[in-house]
Amino acid sequence: MRIEEHQGHPRLMVRIAVVEAEERIRFQVDGPFTVEDDCHSEATSGEPGEVWEVRVQEGQPASFAHYVRTELITEQKQARRLLKERQSHGVPTHLLTSGQRWQYRGKSILDNREYWVCLGPYDSEREAMIQAKMGLAEYAQVVREMIGVPRGHVEVIAPDGQNRCLGRRVLVKPADSAQITLHDSPVGRDFHWEHREKLSYRGSMDFLVGNDGKLVAVNELPLEEYLVSVNSSEMDARCPPELLKAQTVAARSTILATAGKHHRQEPFDLCNGDHCQCYYGVVREGSASRQAAEQTSGEVLVSEGQVCDARYSKVCGGIMEANEHVWRGEPISYMRSGIDAPSPKAAEDFYPIDTEEKARKWIETTPEAYCNPNVSDLPDYMDYALKYFRWQVSYTREELERLIRRKTGVDIGTLKGLDPNERGESGRIKRLALVGDKGITMLYGELEIRRVLSDSHLYSSCFVVDYERDSADQIDKVILHGAGWGHGVGLCQVGATMMAVRGVKYDHILTHYYRGASLKKIF
Repeated sequence: MRIEEHQGHPRLMVRIAVVEAEERIRFQVDGPFTVEDDCHSEATSGEPGEVWEVRVQEGQPASFAHYVRTELITEQKQARRLLKERQSHGVPTHLLTSGQRWQYRGKSILDNREYWVCLGPYDSEREAMIQAKMGLAEYAQVVREMIGVPRGHVEVIAPDGQNRCLGRRVLVKPADSAQITLHDSPVGRDFHWEHREKLSYRGSMDFLVGNDGKLVAVNELPLEEYLVSVNSSEMDARCPPELLKAQTVAARSTILATAGKHHRQEPFDLCNGDHCQCYYGVVREGSASRQAAEQTSGEVLVSEGQVCDARYSKVCGGIMEANEHVWRGEPISYMRSGIDAPSPKAAEDFYPIDTEEKARKWIETTPEAYCNPNVSDLPDYMDYALKYFRWQVSYTREELERLIRRKTGVDIGTLKGLDPNERGESGRIKRLALVGDKGITMLYGELEIRRVLSDSHLYSSCFVVDYERDSADQIDKVILHGAGWGHGVGLCQVGATMMAVRGVKYDHILTHYYRGASLKKIF
């Protein structure tokens, strides 16, 4: 992310990875354009409608050292003191910096930097993961530091089949307001709705060798133009205006809080998928989505002087989760658990859902939660929510054993059971034991649990388990009964939509989900 001057004022330019890990990408532009090499000297130009191709020659991945992060600190002096203290006791400790600071005319505009106190380096990612799980610190997490840059060249092939440009990176710059279209762009990568589309984007497109040695396409455009697409890529442009405004503020806050962190040492700020924020270009835009961006221009959520990392998920299931129960880290004041309903009475008999008995009773009920599609007049474009508030997935024992072997690389033998060891306040499982006759494998964190127990991603880790057994009392079938879609932290998108349908304004929607945070216009 960089700042440029626009009409005498600072304008934030964002870099979003819209295609990653590809061997080749085809593109066309609906107006004249230029193609520049990595020195930004004009190499060639193209005509509207021509289909060009980009590919990587001799791509080689970057190399990394692996560490275990034990503390995340926002003050540099405090981090350095802790580093020196650890090193004075002979502990192999390293300090890494994440995030960035933005300046305009010599003044600091934004600063989201944080400092990671780490143990290591370790010989491999696997060794670091073993150390992290040994309890070195309550919130230990494996992180990495680049020690060797990716290598390779980007080759641009013109419609006549000739190589028109070859560099470490290649920039395609459409003239004026022309749009660039990428063919066969992946949407929903690794999720159950994964597919490919032809997507068009505003701004320029940077093609370069990613850290995996493969091709990545990075769209650079003004932040506010990016948000016009994000609010309706994440949701639907037909949603109530107050929902679109709430989604826009949350998305603006998130990118400003996390740029340089989620994709540390990558050549972009965020990706365009669910890992960061969905962004599918011009096709998702509408007049309502543009109005939402314009009417909230420059507004963010802040807490304790910092822009909030305003995470969100699709369906919380009736109770929001606290951040520390989903991601390893210190509790964050505005990411607290809470009942997502007009009245706390909707779940007060169950909350917090930290036992198996409570979890089962909760999942078997249909409380008056904002995201419960059965207690509200759900708009037609929200019909998908019907299958996520409460859901069921079943496997044969053999199917689940094969899935576990493929996803973990561990053969637990004949499955004896799935044993939740710990739950968060929303009922989401934090640790799950996979018990077999050859041993026990432990899954840590809701995302790992969801990845292992599904070909793509299980809807959420808020579930209870039932078994059907054969005549020999062996497990024959495993049934998961669950609630919600996603991690459940922060704004519940379906719940927020139904709040807007009921007439709740966007600022109240935001402070309902990010408790203790407030709105601030920063530019």
